[in-house]
Amino acid sequence: SALVVTVSMNPAQYAGYPVDWWMAASTPVGLYYLNGGMALTPASDFSDLRPVYQGGLFGLQSAMVLNTTALPAGTYTFYFGVDTLNGILDPDVIYDSATVTIAP
Repeated sequence: SALVVTVSMNPAQYAGYPVDWWMAASTPVGLYYLNGGMALTPASDFSDLRPVYQGGLFGLQSAMVLNTTALPAGTYTFYFGVDTLNGILDPDVIYDSATVTIAP
């Protein structure tokens, strides 16, 4: 069966605030992030992550970031977050996450 990951955002009164948007995944085969070209990219640790988008916050109804049937068995945690616009994953990043387990 397919694993589909979507993200959404309601910036409310923070619309237009300049931020870095982050999308990362901790997987059984390593850490990955979604880069600005919308490609999953391997990272050796969280300091290697790069933002998927830099700019003003805007409303995002629902955007599919992964749709696959080709993941190896194991536990996956997907992170989606925003922080201050500076290209660096800040310690005070605001994020949400979802964890799924793919059975063998």
